[in-house]
Amino acid sequence: MSEMDLGKTHIDALMTAALAWSETFVGDEDHRRFRYVDPFPESPTYGRTRTLSEDTADQVGRALRTWNFEHFWWDVSDEEIEEDTGGDSSRETVRNYVFEPLPGRPDPVAVLTAIDCYDYNTPSPADGEGGADDEAIGETARGFITWLRGAALHNLPSPDHPAALWPILDRDVFLPTDGVEPRTPVGDHQEAFRNEYPAPVEFGGVGYPSVIHAYWALAVEDDDLRAAIRSAPGPRDCKALASGHARPWWRRETPGVLAALMRAKYDQHPHLAQALLATGESSFFPGERHADGWLDTGTPGLTSTLLQIIRGELAARRSNLLP
Repeated sequence: MSEMDLGKTHIDALMTAALAWSETFVGDEDHRRFRYVDPFPESPTYGRTRTLSEDTADQVGRALRTWNFEHFWWDVSDEEIEEDTGGDSSRETVRNYVFEPLPGRPDPVAVLTAIDCYDYNTPSPADGEGGADDEAIGETARGFITWLRGAALHNLPSPDHPAALWPILDRDVFLPTDGVEPRTPVGDHQEAFRNEYPAPVEFGGVGYPSVIHAYWALAVEDDDLRAAIRSAPGPRDCKALASGHARPWWRRETPGVLAALMRAKYDQHPHLAQALLATGESSFFPGERHADGWLDTGTPGLTSTLLQIIRGELAARRSNLLP
């Protein structure tokens, strides 16, 4: 039995990505688009080989939805399902699945996460207890997931696959920090390069929980307000506390202050510096895309630019070009 009924939106997301990437997935014609054998006996094309397209998206999506749904609700009556879900999910809605594309451009990292979620919540066809038709549906679903994983990996911004790019370098990665929270692995592509990443920074003889705490504390002149910002629970609170109280020339000072704080972060945390160096020459830093949202810089992409500069300085020091 699976752990969760994933619902229609999850399947729509997988199908949206598959259709978007069908023309970009490198490979010969036999593999560029997902091919499958129609698993539904009532279908006029039952048993025939078909190719994923807008015309067949409903059928492939139905197979994905069915394989997850039936293995979650396998021993539950239609009446109980309707009662438990408030009518949002039923065998009838699964049978009548109609693909509805999600807006926007599919994010391969998000899609890989969605694939892992589907993998966890569905069995392999060999684990099923149904008949041949059930196994055929499972084969279609699992074949699709295997194909989509390859397409998602192909569409990752090279060379920024988080599992390949961010090795665990800190041997204390699983130890608690301050006895409370487990340390976030350097390989967490959503966190490590962001200014709110929980890497304590000492600057000017004062300690701050993160770069963003230091940034907004230095933006104000009142000592009590600075102390409140240092103790704030997160970046939103830091920015809110400083709002309307920033120094007169703060925007002009911001690039220099932020550069100094970010240098301190990587100087004081060698495992983060190693992770930054591991990005090579890439100008893409996973998880940093919206990092400037917690700042007030007036300079779009400032964090990304500074990351590239600091990475260059770290590399130059290793080559003894800089002290």
